[in-house]
Amino acid sequence: MIIPAANVRHLSLSHELRQAVADNQFAIWAIDDITEALPMLTQLMWDGEGQTLRQTIQERIAQATQQETRHRFSVAATLVRWDKF
Repeated sequence: MIIPAANVRHLSLSHELRQAVADNQFAIWAIDDITEALPMLTQLMWDGEGQTLRQTIQERIAQATQQETRHRFSVAATLVRWDKF
């Protein structure tokens, strides 16, 4: 769970939840700014320079889509040529 750092002092956790945190079954991250959460949520590092995180995410989606499309066309091409085997 990601929460604003300012809310940490108001955090009240049940015994079960505290135990889950202690057992590494649940995690709570306190952040000061949303830019701290983005790498946690996306697993993409971003230092604020160069292309934006949004651009990086869009590129990754495009790459994944392109790979999926290539695979689909490859399967389709094999099926079309199937009668020639």
